[in-house]
Amino acid sequence: MLKVSKMINDKPVKIGNFKSYVDFANWCDNNPEQNIGTYYVIPSRCTTLASIDRVVYDGALCTADRRGAI
Repeated sequence: MLKVSKMINDKPVKIGNFKSYVDFANWCDNNPEQNIGTYYVIPSRCTTLASIDRVVYDGALCTADRRGAI
């Protein structure tokens, strides 16, 4: 389970929980204009801040820092 937050005005806003990165990318594709932005993904077994992954959605492609295109 992934916990996802979006940065809005330099503050994290909780978006929701997703089963996988693919579920999250599909959610982004439902409303591309509204979902453009930077997201922070926290895996369920996150023990350190280094486990947090930054995902950027540009309206067509979700790109994660450590995973590449989703």
